Amino acid sequence: MYLLDADYLIDLLKGKEEAHKFFQSIRGDVYTSVICVAEVLEGIYNYRDSKSLRIFEEFIHELKVLDVDMDVAMNYALLRGNLRKKGNLLDKFDLMIASTCLAHKLVLVTRNLKHFQRIPKLKVYKHKN
Repeated sequence: MYLLDADYLIDLLKGKEEAHKFFQSIRGDVYTSVICVAEVLEGIYNYRDSKSLRIFEEFIHELKVLDVDMDVAMNYALLRGNLRKKGNLLDKFDLMIASTCLAHKLVLVTRNLKHFQRIPKLKVYKHKN
């Protein structure tokens, strides 16, 4: 089972062929985080893109959107504390997304390997653009 990061959702919105092929191949139990939804919506609202908003609102119903719950919060706190000790902190949203994947045992689909590869036990599928 997969969790789609915001960069992947944006590629789907832009109609990128590779993103659509991969999405078709994993159809079923596909998730995203409420954090990713917020990141995508911020971009749509910032550019006042009503067409993308309509497309995104229709598409998001095909996914299971995971909220931040106690398991995610505990994973976040442990990960952030460990990364802080190493002097290797990540963006809080990225860390919350990774914590969601770990709490729900999901593979993260993203292009952002630079940040996410630093998180132990996180399974990442590198999305090609």
